[in-house]
Order: sequence, then C-alpha cells, then structure tokens
Amino acid sequence: MPMMPSALYNAAAGSLATRAVLGAAPFAGTTAVMAAAGLAPAEAAVLGSTALALLLDFGPSAARDLSTSNEASRLAAEELIEASGPMVLVDNFVQNLGAENDDDKARKAAMTARLTAANDWAFLVRARILADAAGVLLMMRGRSCLGAAALLAAHAAYWAAGAASARLDRRANAAPLSPPLAVLIGATTAVLSVAAATGALGPNAALRAAGSRVFSYALVAIQTARVVADRVRERTHVGL
Repeated sequence: MPMMPSALYNAAAGSLATRAVLGAAPFAGTTAVMAAAGLAPAEAAVLGSTALALLLDFGPSAARDLSTSNEASRLAAEELIEASGPMVLVDNFVQNLGAENDDDKARKAAMTARLTAANDWAFLVRARILADAAGVLLMMRGRSCLGAAALLAAHAAYWAAGAASARLDRRANAAPLSPPLAVLIGATTAVLSVAAATGALGPNAALRAAGSRVFSYALVAIQTARVVADRVRERTHVGL
C-alpha cells in the first residue's frame, strides 16, 4: 500500500516537470515553445518547484503517513476486539457472553478511544492526499498557480485541523509534533499558498509574476534545506 501513493506522486511530479521543461526549453525558438505550451517562465517555475516538492517531500510523507495510519487503525481495531471479550450474535444484536466488570469497561473505553484517535488520524492523512490530487489535477489542466495555491492551502488546513497533535505511530500511540514546529510548518504553507494565489489571481501581470516567483524560489529553498538537513542528520547519526 505505501508504494501506491509513492508511485502516484512520482508520476505526478514527472508530469509537472515535463510540462515545466517543455514550457521553458532553453534552445532557439523558446518563445514559440512557451507559446505552444501556454506557459510563461514564472508559471514553468511553479510547475518545476511543485514537482520537486512532490518528489522529495509530499510523496514520501504521504506514503509514510498512510502506511502508519493503516497499521495504527488495524492494531487499534484488534485491541478493541480483544478488550470486548467473547460475544455472540442473537437476533441481529451483539451480546457479551459474560458480565463486564469495571476494569473490563475501563479497558474497553480506552481501546475505543485509541481506535477513534487512529480513525481521526487516518481521515486527516487521506484528506490531505485527496487534496494533493485535486491540486495536481488543476495544475495539469493548465491552472498551475491556482492548483499550487489549492495544494498548499490544503496542507495549511491539515496542520490547522490539528494534524500535529493527532499523529500516531504504527502502534497507535501518540506521536505528536511539537506545537512550535507545527505552527511554523502551517504558517509556511499558508504563506506559500498566498504567494501562489497571487500568481493566479493578481490584478496585473507584474504582481502575478512576482507571486509565482516568490512561491517557486521559496519552495525550492525549503526543499533544498530539507535535503541538506536530512543529509547532515544521517552523517551525524553514523558519526561521520
């Protein structure tokens, strides 16, 4: 299952990158190519930077979170079944075979809460993936900046909806991000969304181009910083 979103994100990144390259081909007749593709240089930059984010960030995180949420939901459901004790179906109603004591009721309530938390986390993850798909679809249909704005706005909404505190690990245990980090990520994605929206809906060409470039340069800078930080972390971990 984790391979499925990875493959789809990689395919989407490849499609956006191809469109960006065709729209900004650096050879004689570039203007004609851009006109044929319907792309301005700033729009090609939006496509290319979003493709990079899909490949390095959004795709891997979607695969990881989907796999984690699937495992957490499965485990939480199994724990609730185990905590519920032996049951039998009588006249279409589930009945316990024995009376529940206070400890059994408390354990069942705890397992129910764990399953609810796992389902909430799974919902947020799937909503984010669907929003990514909608944003990419808009971009592939020629609304590059609008699609990018929708995609990043969905990520900002994801964090605003409490994704940082709702995160679980594979054992259905809480694995929250620190509140300051969650606020930083949410604010950054919101600013990127506003920049892309300006590129799509700005009142004049100069402002639209500026919004597109701010979005593209900032997104590339963020992804570059992530790659460098991950590399440094890996080298530190192995003691190099």
